Amino acid sequence: MKRYSKSIVGIYSNGYIKGQLRLSAKLNEFQRREYLSAMGIDVFYSENSVPAKKKDRGLVLSQISNSSDKSFSTQFSRDSQKPLRAIQENLNQEKNKDDRTGTYRAEHNKSSDVEDSHSSFGFSLNYYFLNEKLAVLEEIPLSRSQFTRNDYLNLLHKILVALGACGENQSFDAERISWPVAEGFSMPTDQHSAARLMVSGFIRRKSQEAKFANLLVFANTISDFFVRQKKAGSMKDYFDETQGFHLTISQSLDAMLTHPDLKRDVWQQLQPLRKRITLE
Repeated sequence: MKRYSKSIVGIYSNGYIKGQLRLSAKLNEFQRREYLSAMGIDVFYSENSVPAKKKDRGLVLSQISNSSDKSFSTQFSRDSQKPLRAIQENLNQEKNKDDRTGTYRAEHNKSSDVEDSHSSFGFSLNYYFLNEKLAVLEEIPLSRSQFTRNDYLNLLHKILVALGACGENQSFDAERISWPVAEGFSMPTDQHSAARLMVSGFIRRKSQEAKFANLLVFANTISDFFVRQKKAGSMKDYFDETQGFHLTISQSLDAMLTHPDLKRDVWQQLQPLRKRITLE
């Protein structure tokens, strides 16, 4: 005996199907409006075929709030807030992550700037031993200057003659030191302190080789290597007990050539040195 499965087929009228489609479209439109409202969008344009009396389908959210189906709107609004809150929490987490990344990048950039400033730190010095009364340390500008080497030597010679430290026919035999010491080597983290130690060691060695009572320094970039800080202020002319000689720090020769008005101030500053040289 053959068995036949029974199936029930429902036949709906044309009017019933159209009514269901209109209801479904209406519900979808309300859902879309609620999502837009929760996202803070004030004006939207309908994208489905819900009948509208106005030709312009642009609606304002205030019109939605006056809908007759308020119970459905309120319930759906509460339900829709759950996924939106989760989305907002994820956005906040991403923002915090971006803020931390931005802070790191700012600190990294700042660190890079410090490294760049260290890598650009450099100077060159000429050392002259004149006699037992005086030795000179002259900083040479590393960048291109409008003045020639003879301009610097002429100014240096005039100052030393005025101080009574040398004669008109004095020759200058220079010994040069520079920082960085050599290229191709890894640089210390604190270049400033390392360079200060190098200069201090060089001066100590030169004073042991040939004793001098005074050291005159013409410097700009590294003047703080020598200036002694006291409560009363900075000292640019003092006796260095450790080294065993007087130290005088003056403006660089390049600064005096660039700004001639500085020569008067420098000459006043050199008077204590001049007295020591003439008395000795």
